[in-house]
Amino acid sequence: MFQRYIGMDEPADIVEGMFVSGTQDELLQALSQLNGRDEYEEIKILIDFDTDFDERFSWEWEALFPDTLRGYYRIEEEKDKELMALKLESELSYRSLVVAFTEFETSSPEPVAGFQQEFEKTVLSSFDPYRADELPLKKTGPAEVLYQYLLRRGTQKPQVIRNSPGAVVHYRKGIRQDTKDDAVYMVAFGDIMLGRYVRTLMDANALDYPFEIMDNDYLRVNDLLIANLEGPVTENSVRTTTGMSFGFFPDIVPVLKKFHFDVLSQANNHTLDKGQRAWEESMTLLRNGGLTAFGHPRDITNDSVAKILIRGQKFAFVGLQDVNSTIDDEKAVELVKQLKGEGYNVIPFIHWGTEYKNNPNKRQKDLAHAFIDAGAYAVIAHHPHVPQAYETYNGRPIFYSLGNAVFDQYWSAPTQEGLSVALAMAGDHMDIYFMPIKIDRSRMRLMNDEERKEFLERFSGFGEHSEEEKEALKQGKLSLTFSPEEP
Repeated sequence: MFQRYIGMDEPADIVEGMFVSGTQDELLQALSQLNGRDEYEEIKILIDFDTDFDERFSWEWEALFPDTLRGYYRIEEEKDKELMALKLESELSYRSLVVAFTEFETSSPEPVAGFQQEFEKTVLSSFDPYRADELPLKKTGPAEVLYQYLLRRGTQKPQVIRNSPGAVVHYRKGIRQDTKDDAVYMVAFGDIMLGRYVRTLMDANALDYPFEIMDNDYLRVNDLLIANLEGPVTENSVRTTTGMSFGFFPDIVPVLKKFHFDVLSQANNHTLDKGQRAWEESMTLLRNGGLTAFGHPRDITNDSVAKILIRGQKFAFVGLQDVNSTIDDEKAVELVKQLKGEGYNVIPFIHWGTEYKNNPNKRQKDLAHAFIDAGAYAVIAHHPHVPQAYETYNGRPIFYSLGNAVFDQYWSAPTQEGLSVALAMAGDHMDIYFMPIKIDRSRMRLMNDEERKEFLERFSGFGEHSEEEKEALKQGKLSLTFSPEEP
């Protein structure tokens, strides 16, 4: 083996890392297109335990790099990726190329598969090692180890060679700086209620029951997964199949984490059902479980805001409740202005509105407009148990209600469907993917093509829209571009 030594000159502008998602032929093509192939003393391809290369690949790889040490490094998904990267670095010679190879794979339907491909491109092109395990890949282990290895090497300058579907990315020495145009990808749901008869079904089946038929890639492949948790997590919860006092046992926290939830609002009309101490207990249990909990059920306090930084982008979610107590409008609007002035993309996440109505009331519209006028980036809301109208106001999106996500309201069809939105947010541009869900006996799932088409046809009739916007809603994807004068 070639040994590295102190003072050895590094080759200029050499590609030290490469990521390839695709087929073996696409990997060969990517390797053949490398400049300066004779510079490398070693090449190591990171693969998972299910990947095997045929003889043709081995022959062609040898023909491309006849004088280079070549080998595979199989990645075990359950092992510590940082330790594997450390071991890899200690074994490699100085002029080495490390290639992570895997297959692009998603179970999600169009159009959200396009959302996930763009997420992959952004994570790879911005060198974001903290999202490698969320890429839409058959196995993420090779990418995770590659990123840890490149971090140790200071090799963080990416160049996207090919993207969609699959990708080829080169990495060279240097540090890549975040920019305001780096997109952030968020998926939002409405109300999740894990007590009452939902808990009965969880006890009879499994704790995973509410999420077990949901497209896992839709929950996983994003930067942020946010929802409203419709009640407190507390040891004082009671098993019951009826009633309007909600409380969820602490064993639901690891379930929510397992299914990739990141941010949960506690600003709703059921969070105080078990008292003030139960709300405080809930915030502690959720946060100790690795979730970002925010929102006071009655007041505007420090707990009302969740501040999150992703790839240099600053987001502030403001949890507000306007059902059994009234929002202090002036205080809420001033908070939006303050956060906007601090450089945050501010998203009020509000519990409000009239139950079972598909269109917002006057107060909802007035307050949403006031938030946008104060500088809010978007407004997302819930509580009515059914989806409500979408509105573009002054160029900004307002989702008046996403409806239910997990509930036990089996007595009507509208309460057994909801809306999820996937947002790709990049500087002055936002792509919105409208992804309706069905709630089958308290289990959420994405609607199939026929169900989705019928829902979006109805949904486009809620509220007032231009013909162009109405058609976009029917197709399930809307693109917005913000002018410099807009907040």
